[in-house]
Amino acid sequence: MIVKDAWEAEDFINSVKTHYDEGGNIYDSTYDRSALKNTVIVSLEEIEKQSNNSSIIRLEDLPLKRFSYITPKIPSSDILKKVKQAINEAKKEAERAAERDREIAPRNDYGYIQDVCGFATVVTYEANTEITDALLTLEYASPCDGKCYFIYEVTSSIETEQALRVAEAAAKAAAKRLSELLEQKFSVYSTWD
Repeated sequence: MIVKDAWEAEDFINSVKTHYDEGGNIYDSTYDRSALKNTVIVSLEEIEKQSNNSSIIRLEDLPLKRFSYITPKIPSSDILKKVKQAINEAKKEAERAAERDREIAPRNDYGYIQDVCGFATVVTYEANTEITDALLTLEYASPCDGKCYFIYEVTSSIETEQALRVAEAAAKAAAKRLSELLEQKFSVYSTWD
């Protein structure tokens, strides 16, 4: 696959890796994981850097091993341990944030939080990392539609009273803590019920 610049190459490789991890789509069509694993991403920007004469470039002359491709990793036991600890700390942080938000949330005359019903969870868009592979190995992450990985584990058991604001507060706290501990970007995905 040839793309314009390094940013597009990184974005595309993340998408390929997410599809590789999914193994198929919601219509029960399976992906050819071997083809995905062997997909090479080449940016014109990188070709230009490596070529003496950028006006004439032959594909067979490109050093393909130096370009991007997915690299599924087997996480080390140290990384697995680090991820488990981070998930546990993020869960605690999410529980504290949800409790704080439930206490300050405006309520109606019946005691219900005045907010829309909704759902929020932690996601990461970084596919081709040892941390994401560890999350998958530990079954803490689920690939979603070739775009990201949902980390349900940190928020699934938290009492939100179905209020979106509480769910988002919990997910934001967990995402922030995971980002700090695992040195990878985690963010929040939320939606109304």
